[in-house]
Amino acid sequence: MPAFFFSFSIMRNGLKPAMRTHLSFCRKRAVSPFLWALFLCLPMLFGMTPLPHQPDPEKEPPVLYQIRFEGNITYPSLVLREQIAAATPSLRERLFRRVGAYTVDPDELQKDAIRLERFYRRRGFPNAVVVADLRVKENGRRASVTFRVEEGLAQRIVRSEIVIHADSATENRIRGDRAFVALVNNHAMAEGKRYQPIFTTDVTGAFRSLLEEMGYPWPEVEVLAEADKEADRDGDAELDQEAEGDGEPTEPRVESPPMRFSVTIHLKPGTVSEIHSFEVTGQEYAPESIILRQTGLHKGDRFSASDLREAQRQLYAHPLFRFATITLPDQPRDSTLHLHVRVREYALRTVSASAGVGNEDILRGEVSWVHRNVAGRGYQFRVSTRASFIEQQFSLETLIPYVFNNRSQFVSTPFVERKKEPSYDLFSTGWSNRLIYQIDRRATASLSYEFSINEELSKESTVELPETEIDYNISSFVFSAFYSEGFRRNPSGWVISPTVELSGLFGESTYSFQKVTADVRYFLPVTPFATIAARVYTGIISGSPDTELPSDLLYFAGGTNSVRGWKRQFLGPKQPAFDEQSFFDRYLPVGGKASFTFNVEWRQQLHERFRGLGFALFLDGGQVWPSFARIEEHPVQFGAGGGLRYASPIGPVRIDIGYMINPTDEDLNRYQTSAEAALIDRIGIHFSIGQAF
Repeated sequence: MPAFFFSFSIMRNGLKPAMRTHLSFCRKRAVSPFLWALFLCLPMLFGMTPLPHQPDPEKEPPVLYQIRFEGNITYPSLVLREQIAAATPSLRERLFRRVGAYTVDPDELQKDAIRLERFYRRRGFPNAVVVADLRVKENGRRASVTFRVEEGLAQRIVRSEIVIHADSATENRIRGDRAFVALVNNHAMAEGKRYQPIFTTDVTGAFRSLLEEMGYPWPEVEVLAEADKEADRDGDAELDQEAEGDGEPTEPRVESPPMRFSVTIHLKPGTVSEIHSFEVTGQEYAPESIILRQTGLHKGDRFSASDLREAQRQLYAHPLFRFATITLPDQPRDSTLHLHVRVREYALRTVSASAGVGNEDILRGEVSWVHRNVAGRGYQFRVSTRASFIEQQFSLETLIPYVFNNRSQFVSTPFVERKKEPSYDLFSTGWSNRLIYQIDRRATASLSYEFSINEELSKESTVELPETEIDYNISSFVFSAFYSEGFRRNPSGWVISPTVELSGLFGESTYSFQKVTADVRYFLPVTPFATIAARVYTGIISGSPDTELPSDLLYFAGGTNSVRGWKRQFLGPKQPAFDEQSFFDRYLPVGGKASFTFNVEWRQQLHERFRGLGFALFLDGGQVWPSFARIEEHPVQFGAGGGLRYASPIGPVRIDIGYMINPTDEDLNRYQTSAEAALIDRIGIHFSIGQAF
């Protein structure tokens, strides 16, 4: 029948034109109308024959559009969904009808039910039952499945015991350790918790790591669990008494899995060991003394696994080494410990170059020459030239990676710099010295002193700025810190960076001021492919209120990495600029002593179909004020928009389009006019390599 309807449709659509052609041909050629009628019936006759390759839409399997879970109490649906193979098409796939990979497979759904049962049973629910209920809608094209979960009773740990196979002094030392007491009370197989066999490996690793931290390099840990039949019998008796009290007949009990367990954790710590000797291999230029100094380990130190990991990180952080490991080779398991330190070095001297593009600096690049082992002491010397359409800099940097311990560094940098900003040009030469200290893996602090000689010029001589040419010296101490919760390529958690600058403490600076700035960011991964990113950047300058500071010392806002929608530095106070005939030309930003900006972004990756491609939606806002006392004069202004991201080998390529929500006349470049601004005047297009923050 489907083939017949198909043929009939073709006949119906082509009947009238064909008849007109055939009749005309009959009149000209005198062909019998009977023969033409027979010719027209041939498609119908052949059409009644079934077509072997034509698909039958009624036999196509439906597409799975919805997955639900019912009865799950302990684990949310989001966790259970990660355990199954069934999936539903995304919104984009539904819109473009790319749903062929999501057709229903009843056998696979039954396997998913078995997977969920195993998931529960490994986590202490031996009687868990999961049933997959498939429902197909009337049209036969869409289907939904509901996994109905009956968790049942959970297995419990009624006794948990720690047995330490060592002499009394060692046992007392271990049991008296605070970390040991905390672990005994909180590990996954502590008394009163649900018995979950899947966590046996985790408990074993936790106690092994604890003993390694206490100085035992080769501890042995074994976790044994056995059913507590006595507790099970007591529990069954209580249930029988309850049933008899209710007047219900008791039926013979079916053999069921044990519900109560006793757990014994056996610890064999071995002997406390101290570092006795080192073996260093793989070095080419660095002396062994430099390598061992950078580890921070010494002969006679008690073994600690965390100290070895930290020593390895410190070696890897040294600019001379590209690879470093510290291991325990095969050796007698006694109180003396031999360590093997293996390193791989970078080339002694290298030349590197990098380049980037953006709509603000147009083109930027850097060329540097590095010597990584000056005088054979592990010092690094770098000569670099950095240039863009905004900034050009030449510097000589000397890095001393070890000052008073392996967490401290000292950097000394003489430099020459030129800036070309929208409202001023700056030429500066000076010397910066910086002491850096790594507090821990998350936090770093630094103290620097900088002295510079500066010459600042107004962009246009006809602009009435406080001064059109300023020569000044800056002598300032800067205290800064950096804290980051995440260490992955994609950041997560808090990133906090405060800075305090004190200038003119000893009278050698032209201007005396105090500048406090804070940069606070937060990254929240919502899904493996989506992140909410937020930033607040704020600062204030205090000092003599009657003193006008040079533009390079003030705050500016707006641009690709600030409030999008505005051009670079164009958010905030402005002054009009006029041409030689005194006609209005444009507005120029003048900066301020107080600033506040914020950014909120939704970053979405499209790795499912478009690898490396993503998009972002953002809301930015902020303002710059002449001083903190005048923040009520100018409200916060907002910009919103979105953009595309592409993860290229040189970094994320970013294109953003920002829309100014509440611009001023100065933002729209309107001077003494009531004409409406065009829509394009509110839009800013930003292109760069790298995230906005």
